[in-house]
Amino acid sequence: MNKTYISELSDGREAVCFPMDSTLKDLLFSLMENWKIHNFYFVDEQEKLRGVVKKTKILEFLAPVYATIGGSYDSDLEERLSHVKAANLFDPDFPCLNPGQLVPEALALFVESDREYLPLVDRKGRLIGEVSADSLIKSLPVGSREHLYAV
Repeated sequence: MNKTYISELSDGREAVCFPMDSTLKDLLFSLMENWKIHNFYFVDEQEKLRGVVKKTKILEFLAPVYATIGGSYDSDLEERLSHVKAANLFDPDFPCLNPGQLVPEALALFVESDREYLPLVDRKGRLIGEVSADSLIKSLPVGSREHLYAV
């Protein structure tokens, strides 16, 4: 079997990056523009990846807020969300993939982290893409996939 490197499995889409001072309002507006976003990535001035917020974390945060306004639009909600720093929600301890990793290593990282998408970073820690667990599984020979689904 040929060796497959993680860089070959990146989805090719540019990952959405935000500055460290972004607000929850910024993330929500981005999410409204592209519902297919899975992770929000936070980068510093040197474009080094510093944190990740999963879309589900944002929705979990918003559910009680939405309930307090009775499920209808509240004109003050947008203003309130502009004061919530998104960095308060991000996970600073997140696993990253690098382009030189082989599929088995990456698969182990996906299993350990229990995530569906992981950031792909270069040697300097800059975000260069995103890899999905599905793309890893699809890269495996068909016979070996059965064992993964059993887990």
